[in-house]
Amino acid sequence: MRQETFTILFLMRKGRPKKNGLASVYARITTGSLRQEFYFHCEGKPELWNQKKERMMGTSRLAQKVNEMLDEFRVQILDIRSKLLAEGYAANAAQIKQRYLNPTCNTMMLIAGLTDYAKRRQGEVDVRITQRTADKYERLCATSNSSRPARQDTDNRSHLGRIRTDGARGARR
Repeated sequence: MRQETFTILFLMRKGRPKKNGLASVYARITTGSLRQEFYFHCEGKPELWNQKKERMMGTSRLAQKVNEMLDEFRVQILDIRSKLLAEGYAANAAQIKQRYLNPTCNTMMLIAGLTDYAKRRQGEVDVRITQRTADKYERLCATSNSSRPARQDTDNRSHLGRIRTDGARGARR
């Protein structure tokens, strides 16, 4: 089994400083070819930022605080990645970001709840909803259970209407 690359990079948006003169520090997590970038509420002076070292230079209180936040963030991300791997997940960048931003959220509970809801709605076909609506719920459940994006339904487009080219009334132009 080939080991996937994993990197944590910190970068500062020097081109967009705030009114107080501080610029935001972002984290970029890369696993394999997937990367996620997000802001984790850390700001510093752009003139003190060293991109090569990915740290603030100097001994000011702000520089020490920012460097401490960067170290804590790196430890948290490594801990989240090791927990995801221990739980049997692939631990890609999107999963790490989701777990960091919302550690108590359990997406499997959401998917199970959505599946139950779709089954209940299936029983209401021809009473409260149409079969087409029930099928949409089923497709939503199927795509949330898989990791690939939902495919668009191109087969059934009769509800969109037709574009008439014969010049008859009702033609779209």
